[in-house]
Amino acid sequence: MALQLINVGTTSNDGTGDTLRTAGQKMNANASELFGLVADTQTALDTKLEAEALTDLTASDAAQDSAIAALILNDEAQDTLITGLVNDAVGLSGEIATLSASTAAALATKLEAAAIADFEPTAALNARDTANRARANHTGTQPANTVSGLATVATSGAYSDLSGPPAIPYGFTYDQQVEPAGPATGATWRERSAGGLILGEWEWLADFAEWVAIGSYDIMGLSLAGSGANSFTVKNFQSKKRLIQTVSLLVQTTSGTFDGSNFQTFTPLYQVNFSTTVLTASAAALVVNAPGTFTKTTAINSIYTFDTVRIFRGVTGAAGASSSAMTTKVRDVRQ
Repeated sequence: MALQLINVGTTSNDGTGDTLRTAGQKMNANASELFGLVADTQTALDTKLEAEALTDLTASDAAQDSAIAALILNDEAQDTLITGLVNDAVGLSGEIATLSASTAAALATKLEAAAIADFEPTAALNARDTANRARANHTGTQPANTVSGLATVATSGAYSDLSGPPAIPYGFTYDQQVEPAGPATGATWRERSAGGLILGEWEWLADFAEWVAIGSYDIMGLSLAGSGANSFTVKNFQSKKRLIQTVSLLVQTTSGTFDGSNFQTFTPLYQVNFSTTVLTASAAALVVNAPGTFTKTTAINSIYTFDTVRIFRGVTGAAGASSSAMTTKVRDVRQ
């Protein structure tokens, strides 16, 4: 079949060319013609190649036989060569062993002579060992945490890490210059200056949120004589905040009539005035119905800032000669 060309007309869209259907039919016919030619060509080539391949295979068998025979001959030659190499190696091993023995003997002789020359006499060895063991010759330091086998306390330094620690009869919770933060109730602090001098020794009283001196002292010297109503006496001090622990009053009567219906009653026994704060020194009236000495101690346990102390009394009952004295036990509060 001849090639069918599509008529595209003279100019664009002039209506003189093939229709789309006619053009498609020509294209299908041309494609069918080409695919037929390709199929015929492939068949012819396959037939030709198969015939030539069979001829080449027949011819190559003889060549392959020759190649195999040559390989066999080469194997035999290589076996011979390997045997020769093994024999040579065995001979070399013997020679090396002989040389090694003679060389080792020569070296041993040389080394022995050198070693003997380097040996120290026994006295010199002993002297060196003694010097090595001497503590004075051990210089430098080594951190404890680099030494194995030490007890924990060797690196912590903590009292709690001691094995069987000794009892410490007295010690401070804090021993420092700066005021401790957040102390527990009953904690103690030895306050020091920047130079290490002791400025005070304090106990923390959480009820008052104050550091109070560990030691206490007595304010004494307030005495009152006579039985006049509302008698009083005053003593001045440096103004300071103090914890008043107790107030003790001693009353002594020397004269008067004392019987079941005639006696002296001090109600209250005495009042104590710390600046502007009035404290009742006794919780109940003290009845004096015979000559003698009577003491009343009242626990106060309060903190006040004061610079004067005054005691005074009210008197009821029959008059009688009497005298009294007051002692106040206090602890200073850290200012």
